[in-house]
Amino acid sequence: MTLRSNRAQNYFEHMYGNQPTTWSDSLKGTERHRFITNSLTRMRFCAEDGTLDLETKDAFNAPHPFYPWFSHKGRKTLQDNVIFGHWASLEGRDCGKHLFPLDTGCVWGGPLRIMNLDNGSYIHYP
Repeated sequence: MTLRSNRAQNYFEHMYGNQPTTWSDSLKGTERHRFITNSLTRMRFCAEDGTLDLETKDAFNAPHPFYPWFSHKGRKTLQDNVIFGHWASLEGRDCGKHLFPLDTGCVWGGPLRIMNLDNGSYIHYP
């Protein structure tokens, strides 16, 4: 709703930033929107308590106590198929059951990967 409201300009002016790093139901306004945006577009690593590391980008190389979001023991989508991208350093590696990484680093010279949603197969374009 925010993107289609008269608050959209304010959202875009304040959406970038590394804070807050932890979700709270008490987050309001800009902070709430920024955390949601970061979770959907920049989250790669998190700690057990849900704190995000928004600086590390290397695949599987996070500082302690962080690890890849898809390895989180309490992840509520363990049984759901999750198709995701925007993590080129994974190079499309297998991340586990029900996880489908699409980003293979096309912009850096890797192939472009798409997924056939009917059968789950990948198609690569050099």
